[in-house]
Amino acid sequence: MFAVLKISERDKGFLNTLKEYITPPEPEIRKVAVRSGAPFFIIKVKKKKSGVPWDDILYAAGRCSSKMIFTGSERPPDGIPIYPFEPRCLPFIMLLNTVCAVIEKTKTDRKPVVGIYDRNAVLKDVFEKLLPLSSVIAVTDREDEYGMAAGQMFKKYGASIPVGNDISLTDGCDVIICPNAADFRGTKKAVFAVGNSLDNGYSENERILLNGDFDIPDDYAYLLPNGAEKLRFVSALYELCGARALRDISEKTLFYAGNEINLYKTAEIVDKSMNEP
Repeated sequence: MFAVLKISERDKGFLNTLKEYITPPEPEIRKVAVRSGAPFFIIKVKKKKSGVPWDDILYAAGRCSSKMIFTGSERPPDGIPIYPFEPRCLPFIMLLNTVCAVIEKTKTDRKPVVGIYDRNAVLKDVFEKLLPLSSVIAVTDREDEYGMAAGQMFKKYGASIPVGNDISLTDGCDVIICPNAADFRGTKKAVFAVGNSLDNGYSENERILLNGDFDIPDDYAYLLPNGAEKLRFVSALYELCGARALRDISEKTLFYAGNEINLYKTAEIVDKSMNEP
């Protein structure tokens, strides 16, 4: 579970000020049901004369105080243990889904070699999607887990999947999927990395592609609060509420060298990666 925080301004006027003095407003908490998942909470608070009532929010949030989705610009001061939820899995999974969609749009005759740089084995249960479309190499610190999954894929597809913990295994790959683009700066290969910033400082020569825009399935789209960051909110639904249907989301666009591009343009970048030495 997690909590969404909505902060509104104080009611103005003498009578409202008097009312606030006599009966200080308390946070309103509402539980929201999630299809095929655990609920989340919406916490609504009004600012007081002293500002945002962070202590009240902390008390209302309880265990969700470390898994907060903010909908405005206000953030707690130092010393108040309220923290934003940080996605761990879904943005990475979405990149893998997007790579599958992009490969289907490439024009190069041969299948690409895709390197999965996945130290924490986040993708071990979903990388099977790549096998009809590409060859796969996995770099991970959890070789036993990936090795078991690779063995199952060999029985199912007859595909041999090299698994190791040395990043050099990705040297011969055409495409790389990773959680951090910094690990592959300078490569000429197409690197799909977690992130969603237009101003990312990467040049076109580096071929680094970051999470872009996507559609939320209808069963969940209406839950998105105004002002909430879409990727962070959907990741919370998947990772904290267990809404497993969301792990099939793929991107419609990606960020590349300061621009937002569609998947057809992305496929052209992958084709270049496959055909240049």
